Amino acid sequence: MVKQKIGKGWDSLGKPAAGVSDGNYYWLGDYELCSQLRKEEKFDGQYCRVELEIPDALVEEGCPQTDPLAIVLGVCMPRSCNDDQLHKLIQEYSPYKTVIDCELDVHFSIPSIIVLATLALWVALQISATFFSPESWIWMCLNIKINTRRALSTKRAPESLHALHGLEFITFIWFITAMVYNLMQPYIENVAFSYDSVPYVTAHPTNNYSYLVDGLLALSALYTTYLLYGEVTTVKDILQVLAKTLVERCSRSWWKNLLFINNLFGVKDTCVDFGYVVSLEAQYFVPLIVLIYLARSRLFTAKIIAILLLSLSISFSFYRAFIESLPPAPLLTAEPIAPERIEQMLNALVISPLTRASPTIVGFLFGVCMWNEDGVKYKDIFGKLFTVIMTLFSAFAALFVMFSLLPFATSSAGHPLFLAFYAAFHRPLWAISLLSFLYLSHHGSFAWIHAILTWRIFSPLSKLTWIALIVAEPIILFIFSALNRPSYATNWSTEMCSDNVNLVDPNNLKALIP
Repeated sequence: MVKQKIGKGWDSLGKPAAGVSDGNYYWLGDYELCSQLRKEEKFDGQYCRVELEIPDALVEEGCPQTDPLAIVLGVCMPRSCNDDQLHKLIQEYSPYKTVIDCELDVHFSIPSIIVLATLALWVALQISATFFSPESWIWMCLNIKINTRRALSTKRAPESLHALHGLEFITFIWFITAMVYNLMQPYIENVAFSYDSVPYVTAHPTNNYSYLVDGLLALSALYTTYLLYGEVTTVKDILQVLAKTLVERCSRSWWKNLLFINNLFGVKDTCVDFGYVVSLEAQYFVPLIVLIYLARSRLFTAKIIAILLLSLSISFSFYRAFIESLPPAPLLTAEPIAPERIEQMLNALVISPLTRASPTIVGFLFGVCMWNEDGVKYKDIFGKLFTVIMTLFSAFAALFVMFSLLPFATSSAGHPLFLAFYAAFHRPLWAISLLSFLYLSHHGSFAWIHAILTWRIFSPLSKLTWIALIVAEPIILFIFSALNRPSYATNWSTEMCSDNVNLVDPNNLKALIP
């Protein structure tokens, strides 16, 4: 009996697995055997993950990186041992620095109970507002039936920018696919899979993809300007629109999310990695409404202010990237970049309201211009020439943003001026390229593409893009972290996971319900 218990305990221990050369450093053993020993009361054990931090100098001589190689080992440890005792036990067999995480008896903490109670109260208010149907606008904002009908409505004004909904949804799908490729890295056994694809041109759009958020910001600003320009005429109207939008965009998370200020506290303090996106959208809405209101009476002044703000945003981004020698964008590189520099870049260039303001300003400028003109006259030679020039510029700008960082990804090196230029200009360039394509499509170019983008189903789907973007990240993390052992990643499996995330996302499911 004792030998059998020892044998099962040893069998549950993590051992070197196949694929070590591909980055499989997850030797997790058998969780079920450890759990079975506890259930049979043969050994009061707990399953622990022991991370052994082996210095790079012992792995590859002359390696310029200082990040240690982390080997994760699954061990069935005595439940009666505390953290210090577990570390002493491991140090008897390993001289390396260790990090130990053991399974816990999960109990709801006081903050968790408060959050659950708040959510329960929120749901109760919605149910009450739905059944009693009071006519107050505050209660109407909580009415599930009314808001579901509005969210799923496919009714569209004949003069609206219908192609915008298609572009927004396609950008969302692209963004989710790239998120899967990047967020899965801690949960796959062949970690080298992610780095092996870095030199390939076809994989680069899922490696360098943060500018897709700027496309969504630009599309949102354009649509807001296009809908409200000419209609918001008083301060009272502005406050009504602001209140309505804040209610619709209100997030059910911590106070930083509730106040839309999580991006002001650093990249580590956001509830989810992409929570800053909703905060930026909400923060930009207020000055955008002010610009729209000003443009009603002083269009030229509003354009000058917008151009000055655009120049300030680009200049500030260039200055921070060049002076501090920051990476131009968050992406995987063949030679890893120090985590400190990555965090500095995220705080300075990615979540900062000033550095990310340029796409919203571009959206405003396109919105007021499209409102005040009748489109390109194709029978006019100048109109045709303008269309050709705008098409070429849109294509070259998009290709530059998508692929010009490929040499940097493969070498982690580049001229400081070019890297700072890319950091400052790639976001407004992507916004201009995307909105130029929308402008041309709206006025008759690319007829077959325009027919696809104006598909009616994109209208309800695009309304839920911002909420679905936040919900997608926990779904991705759940899919990978819920597995007993790391998965083996391939392009097909990653694409399948991306499709599943888009289907499982409750917001997209709601939009697909007839």
